[in-house]
Amino acid sequence: MQRILTARGVGCVLIGLLLSGCSTYSYNGETYHSPDDAVAAQRQFEEKTLANIAILARTNPGTAIVIIPSKSTIEATGVTRKGSPEKKYVDFVANELNSDYEYFPKYLQASKAFSVVEARVVDHTTQEARRVAAGYAATVYLQMLSPDQVGWYLLTPNSSAPIEVHFDGTAQPGAPKVDSWVRSIVDGIGGGTKP
Repeated sequence: MQRILTARGVGCVLIGLLLSGCSTYSYNGETYHSPDDAVAAQRQFEEKTLANIAILARTNPGTAIVIIPSKSTIEATGVTRKGSPEKKYVDFVANELNSDYEYFPKYLQASKAFSVVEARVVDHTTQEARRVAAGYAATVYLQMLSPDQVGWYLLTPNSSAPIEVHFDGTAQPGAPKVDSWVRSIVDGIGGGTKP
């Protein structure tokens, strides 16, 4: 019997726990025998992604904020669990996802889409986004209702409803996929431009 935890982000975490006590940790299709090795692979992937973000030709002079869920929210609503895995493994997956999401403000800043990019970590991202949206040129937030209901949204000071922020499904993982996310934000505020 196997226990599986999965998480969705720009990279992918998959942990298989066999009843024999052996554990393997996978990140982006590579298998590691220790959580430290998987974490190191994730950091390498995130830093490489950050270093390769396309810089936009035009910067919006306003400030954007990226609101991501807290680790406790990620753990409660963002991790798929089968076979009642131990809490330490759930924590590991939640930490991996949390790290992945914490890079998104950095990605947006690296793109130079906005003069300033702020980051905020909260339990209830949608509520916080609605509360602060009037004060930012763009309020980008991750809504996480369940492991299968995770999505990025955008609010602007004048928007009557959230705008879904998309990833290009055909883009390669890493910087190309994140670049498509940045373009979706810029298009959402009406400032479509190519890198």
